[in-house]
Amino acid sequence: MKESTIARAGLAADVQARIKALAARHKAACKAMVDTHFRRDGLVPKDVEVPELPAIPQMPEDYEEVIELSLWHAKQWAPDSRYKAATHREELPTVLASSATPAQAVAALRALEEYVAGVEKMATDYRAAAEEAVAKHIAEQEGHIRTLAEIVAEERAARERRERERAEAERQKAERERAEAAEREEWVREHGSPRLRRLLEEEIEHGAVYFDERLAAERPGWSENAAIPTREPRNAPEEALGLLDEARKTAPDAKLVYWVAYLPCEYCDEDEDDCRCEIDEVRGYTAEATFLGRKIVYQVDEDGVPPVVVD
Repeated sequence: MKESTIARAGLAADVQARIKALAARHKAACKAMVDTHFRRDGLVPKDVEVPELPAIPQMPEDYEEVIELSLWHAKQWAPDSRYKAATHREELPTVLASSATPAQAVAALRALEEYVAGVEKMATDYRAAAEEAVAKHIAEQEGHIRTLAEIVAEERAARERRERERAEAERQKAERERAEAAEREEWVREHGSPRLRRLLEEEIEHGAVYFDERLAAERPGWSENAAIPTREPRNAPEEALGLLDEARKTAPDAKLVYWVAYLPCEYCDEDEDDCRCEIDEVRGYTAEATFLGRKIVYQVDEDGVPPVVVD
């Protein structure tokens, strides 16, 4: 092969080095775009969309694609079929350096430089677009985080408030229980029967005995009502109103109530489940009040008959 003008000028090695340098720049730009797209630092989450950009050229280990593109550019100006039909693309730098005319070499280098510069700009623009998308995403997420923090703070405050209320309720309950226990012990020691005082000294549970004795002492004529529900009175007779006045002498919080009870069968045992006898119903009025946290009724007989009976 006849030595080219480029070779005779001593520039062949420099031309090859220039083409390889362009190939290295192209590879670096492509790698930068790939690294931007598949970043591992979390800056490009999957839900971030970047602007549409040209497809990222893939670069082999060497500068094969650059040479392939160089061939494409070379075809645009090379009159010689040797360049168009080249099959060993790795030989292109050598071919350009050793066989091309200076004009051809300049055209090839300018085409490669323009292409590589375009790819580098693409990589830069892509990186900028990714950074902008990431910044927008982070700003949006920070806004959501602030909103979430406000929601969590509200829930935390509500939870703490409920906890304080619960603790305060428990504290007040404990205080009431201590006060009630102290009041109970004082009353038992001063007014309780010998049996009740003995139960206290022996630390034997005595709530029912204490309630019955204190009720009898402080609310004579009253009894506990745990079984029969009462109703609001309507059109109460004069006798019922007089009963209410009498009940309020010992229980100022007394109120008039309507009473409906069913008398036990006098022919069957109380525990007999299959009694088919007609059960007597009794209706009337009594007074109801609260004593030591329990409901009590006034002058109701043990069998459930109220003090004022109506037909």
